[in-house]
Amino acid sequence: MVASWKEAVSFGTMTEGPRLNADLMFEDVFKEMPEHLQKQAGLDARGAQVMASMNMIQALNSAMDIMLKKDPSVVLMGEDVGYFGGVFRATEGLQRKYGEQRVIDTPIAEGGIVAAAIGMSVNGLRPVAEIQFADYIYPGFDQIASELARLRYRSAGEFHAPVTIRTPCGGGIRGGQTHSQKSGRDFYPCLRPQGGDAVESLRRQGAVESPPSRTMIR
Repeated sequence: MVASWKEAVSFGTMTEGPRLNADLMFEDVFKEMPEHLQKQAGLDARGAQVMASMNMIQALNSAMDIMLKKDPSVVLMGEDVGYFGGVFRATEGLQRKYGEQRVIDTPIAEGGIVAAAIGMSVNGLRPVAEIQFADYIYPGFDQIASELARLRYRSAGEFHAPVTIRTPCGGGIRGGQTHSQKSGRDFYPCLRPQGGDAVESLRRQGAVESPPSRTMIR
């Protein structure tokens, strides 16, 4: 056993002589995929998944675009998310693409936005609600903590509320005391606050995922 271990270490650290070649190993094991199938599958020439390079806003926009196209029950709602495309342009172009019935501009009423999202969700829709800044999520806190988070339990499983709440937080834009708070900690007892990694979750399942409800705070 000791000799075998020493031989393995010696082979792995040698600077001369035969060495493993990753490219040759790949070619020996995997048959090359035809080019047209590579493009269709989003793969590069070696068969590796090609990941698009985009910033957070572009990724969010892409994720919501995919879900709107994939599932007709998904709707977006929030202040300025439609015609204006969102204060950070996270929803830019989506109302033009999917119409005013699926990308909905709401009044400045965070409690109403959350309450409407809950009502929509128990009636078969899957709303993705934006609170324009996390600082302003508190008017909707009671709806989130007392209604949204408890609905499945309260109804003994008869109802659930597949709601995604998306809100930006933090001091990155230097927006002063009413546009810079981080409120995620206040939701841990009742929901699942999620950061940037939730974008891929939203892209893959997010709005089509049933309870528990989620709050995305980026």
